[in-house]
Amino acid sequence: MFWKSLQQWLKVRPHTTKTRKGVVLNIEQLERRDCPTASISVLDNYSNLVLPSNGTPINSFSNWSMSLQAQVSGVAVTSYSWSLGSDATSVSGSSSYNVQFSWASFTGSVRNDSISVTANYSGGSVTQTFTYHVTPTSSPAWSSAPVILAEIMARE
Repeated sequence: MFWKSLQQWLKVRPHTTKTRKGVVLNIEQLERRDCPTASISVLDNYSNLVLPSNGTPINSFSNWSMSLQAQVSGVAVTSYSWSLGSDATSVSGSSSYNVQFSWASFTGSVRNDSISVTANYSGGSVTQTFTYHVTPTSSPAWSSAPVILAEIMARE
């Protein structure tokens, strides 16, 4: 009984679907280049972490070096620009995907700095802003910058 019902179920049945007509696009539709789904992510190259895009403050320390790399998905980027907080010093690469800088050396209380990256593309731009809490060198929590993997590999 089981085999008979299985055979009936597997029996080839005639297709009753209708033939679909092709879609012809006009030149304006083909040339449309806007992309509302562009998104930007930023990697902290030294800690090897992607920065949170939900507004969560990021902790860092006075006198530490930073290397942030932006990556945009969904569009072809034509240019980048970074806007750094007042405690960022020795800045390089502020118009590239990879900005490098050091936090100023200071004592006293924790400082808040905002960092924004804007990626421009044909038809628009996308911007992401991050808030940093930079801990001073006088804090008991302060330590010298961590050794990054690249430095460890170079020593071997």
